[in-house]
Amino acid sequence: MTFKTLASAGALSLFTFESAAALSLDEYIERATSYEERYQCWEARYMRPRKIEEIRLRNEFARDQGLITEQSSQWGIRNGFYPIVDFFSRDRIHLICYISHSKPI
Repeated sequence: MTFKTLASAGALSLFTFESAAALSLDEYIERATSYEERYQCWEARYMRPRKIEEIRLRNEFARDQGLITEQSSQWGIRNGFYPIVDFFSRDRIHLICYISHSKPI
């Protein structure tokens, strides 16, 4: 019985899957520089990368998940921006933050 339930739930999830297009470079920059996202990033500063290498890893992870384009990933790495990806579903970017520690004005 549980097998049938799991099988039907799996089949249903195939039909309800929503594919989101990867963020283009322009969309990535727009989100990275918006005041609202900068403030939310300051609020979530405990999640910021501790090392520059982590910025590269976070951008490459989002790129590999199909959430951002290669151009967006490279721009983020070069300029110190990184995406915060939904931890559980890994199919959505919550924020795009900058490595800075300062509170936005």
